[in-house]
Amino acid sequence: LHSIGIKVFFDLMTEPDAKNPEIIVAHIDQGGVAVPELDVYAPHRNPDAKITLHKYRLHVARMLAYSEGSFDVKGIMATPWYKKAHEAIDIEAEIAAAQIDTDDLSPLEMYHRMDLNGLKDRAPG
Repeated sequence: LHSIGIKVFFDLMTEPDAKNPEIIVAHIDQGGVAVPELDVYAPHRNPDAKITLHKYRLHVARMLAYSEGSFDVKGIMATPWYKKAHEAIDIEAEIAAAQIDTDDLSPLEMYHRMDLNGLKDRAPG
């Protein structure tokens, strides 16, 4: 999926090293969520998130229905598509809960260069 531009669970790219732009390094970043504002997945922290999350579920359910050739989306909340959308977004919410909000971090605060063995130690398998 990464090869066609779909960021699943993480994003992998190459870019100049933040401390030494003379070298190009692999950059791995968090991913796996469609909504960039992590608070949307946490309605207990953001009162507006409940409405946004509901609209997002409806959107995903409609896209699932359309992908299967169904364009009659009246009563979408009572369909299997809404259930699937709810399940998928629940998984996204779990991923979002584990992510770091990087909005307030400087690039150097996010800099954690490591070699391949260091990556294998941090993410075995």
